[in-house]
Amino acid sequence: MKAGGQSRSVATHLSDAYSREVQENRLYIARVADILRFTAVQGISQRGHDESARSENKGNFVELLNLFAKYDDIIGKKLNGGAANAKYVHHSIQDQILEILSHITFTSIKEEMKSSQCFALIVDKTKDLSKTEQLSVVVRYYLNGAVFERFLGFRNAEQLDAKSLLSYVKETLNRCGIDSQLCIAQTYDGASVMSGTSRGVQALFRQEVPQAVYVHCMSHRLNLVIMDVCKAIKPVRDFFSLLESLYVFLSGSAVHSLYVDVQKRLSLPVTELQRLSDTRWACQITACTAAMKSFPAILVCLSEVIATNSRRAMEAGGLLEQMNFSFLFHLRLFTKQLSRLKVFSDILQSKDCNLSQACLMAHTVIDELSEIRNSQSAFGTVWEQTCTIPEENGVPQRKKQRTKRLPLHLEQFVLSEGRPVEEESPDSKETFRVKVFLPVLDHLIVELTRRFAENNDVLCGVSALHPQSENFMDVSLLKPFAEHYACDINSVEVECKLVIKLLQRIEAERKCKIETLLQLVTVLEEYKLAFHELHKLSVIAVTIPASSSSCERTFSCLRRLKTYLRSKMTNNRLSDLAVLAVERSLANKIDLQRVVDMFDAAHNNRRIRLH
Repeated sequence: MKAGGQSRSVATHLSDAYSREVQENRLYIARVADILRFTAVQGISQRGHDESARSENKGNFVELLNLFAKYDDIIGKKLNGGAANAKYVHHSIQDQILEILSHITFTSIKEEMKSSQCFALIVDKTKDLSKTEQLSVVVRYYLNGAVFERFLGFRNAEQLDAKSLLSYVKETLNRCGIDSQLCIAQTYDGASVMSGTSRGVQALFRQEVPQAVYVHCMSHRLNLVIMDVCKAIKPVRDFFSLLESLYVFLSGSAVHSLYVDVQKRLSLPVTELQRLSDTRWACQITACTAAMKSFPAILVCLSEVIATNSRRAMEAGGLLEQMNFSFLFHLRLFTKQLSRLKVFSDILQSKDCNLSQACLMAHTVIDELSEIRNSQSAFGTVWEQTCTIPEENGVPQRKKQRTKRLPLHLEQFVLSEGRPVEEESPDSKETFRVKVFLPVLDHLIVELTRRFAENNDVLCGVSALHPQSENFMDVSLLKPFAEHYACDINSVEVECKLVIKLLQRIEAERKCKIETLLQLVTVLEEYKLAFHELHKLSVIAVTIPASSSSCERTFSCLRRLKTYLRSKMTNNRLSDLAVLAVERSLANKIDLQRVVDMFDAAHNNRRIRLH
C-alpha cells in the first residue's frame, strides 16, 4: 500500500508539474500574441534591423517583450532561461500569430454578416511605396440599428484588367467565408476598368450576382465637379495656379520658418497652406480657407523676404504684386460661398452616409447654389466683404482704369455713336460678376446636376424611403426598386399606406421626429412582421454605400504601415497588420486563449507544450 501510495504521489507531482509548465507556456504565448496585437493596432513596426543579443535596439516587439520580462517572472524565465530556439520571437512565428489574429477578426465579421443577410461591396486600388498595386476590399452591412463598414485586407494586384481584379475580389471574399450571392450593391470609382458597362468589374460581377447594382462613388463625382470648375474658367484657373505657386514658395525651408514666425508675431493661429491635388477631395476649398486665415501673415512674410535682397526677393516681389483685389475676390468667393461643397464632401466621407442621404444632400446643394445665382444681393455681399480686406491689410486699392476710346480720326470709319472700345474696365464690379461669379456658379450647378442625376430606376427608389424626401413612400418610385430585389409589389403598396400613419402616431407618442433612413429602419425593426417588405427594402437602402471613402481611409493606414524602412514587408503580413489596425475594435476583443489554441493546433510538434 505504501509503495502504491508513493507511486500515486509521484504521478500526481508529475501531473502537477506538467500542468504548471503548460499553463506557463500558454501564458507566455498569450503575452507574445498580446504584444503583437498591441503593435499592430497602434500601427508601429515590430521587427528591428538587428535583433541579435549584442544589438542595442532589437525592434519594438523584442524590446517590449524584454520590458515585460522585468515585471513578469514567467516571461523572464522563457526569455533568459529557456532554450535559445524556443523563445518564439522569430519573424515566421510573428507572421503565424498575426495571421491567426486577422483570421479571428474575419470570423467575427462573418458572424455579424450572417445576421445581416445582405451586404454591399466597396473596392478601390492604390499604389504603395514599393510601386505595388494594392486592392482594398471593404464590406458594408446593417446590424442591430447601426451600419458597419469592415475592412477585409489588401490584395496585391499583379494584373489590372477587369477579369483579374474581379478574381482578386472574389478570392478575398472566399478567404473570409463571405457568400458573394448576398451582395446587393457595389461601389467603385469611375475608372473604366471598374465601372465599364460591358467589360468593367461591375459588369462582370453582375453577370454572377445580378442584384448587385453599381454605384459610382459620389465623393469622386464631387471631386470631378470641383476640378472641372477650377480648370474650365480661365480667371479661376489662374487664381489656383497662383495659390499653388504661393504654397511652393512659402514651403521652402528658410521662408517657411519666417512664415510661421510672422504668424506668431501677429498673434494668429499657425496655419499651414495646403497643396492642391487632383486626388485629395475638396482640397481646393481647404487651401482657400487656409490662405484666407493667414493672409495678413502672407503679406508681411513676402514683404520681409523682399527686404532681405536675397535670391528669393524677386520671386517674392512677383507674388506680392499679384496679391491684388482679383486674388482676394477669388479667395473670398471660394472660402465663403462655396464652403457648402466642403460640407457635402465631409458628409459623403462619413460611414453613416447612405445613398438616399447623399442624393438628398446633392439636391440641397444644387438648390442653394441656384438661389445664390438668382439672388440680387449675393454677389454684392461677396464684393463688399472683399473690399474691406485691402483696407485691413494694406493692400493697394483698386485703381479705376481709363476707359479706352477710338481715336478721333477713326471715328468716321466706325458705325457707332462714340461708344468706348471697352465697355467695362477689366477690374470693374460688373466684370467680376459676369466673368467670374456667374460662370463659377453656372458651371457648378450644371456639373452637379449632370453628375448627380440618377438615371437608374432601381436607385431612384432609394430616395422614396428617406423620410425627408418629397417622394417619401411614393409607390411608383419604389416599384422598380422592389422588383429588382424580388419583393411582393402588392404588399409594398399596402405597407406604404399604413406606414405613414404608423410613423405619425409614433412621432406623436414618443415626441420625436423620424428624419433619417436609419431611424426608419430602426422603427420598422419593431414591426418587422407587419412591414416585412418595407423593412427588407429599407435595410437594403441603408446598406447601399454612397462613396468608397472607407477604402481611402485604409490607404491612409497603408501609408503609415508601409514606410521607407518597411518597404520589403510581405503582402500577407501587410494585409494582416492593416486589418488589425483598421478593425481595432474587433482586434481588441480577441480572446488570447483562443489564439494560443489555434497556434497549438497549427503545429503539434512544437518544442513548447501548450496542451
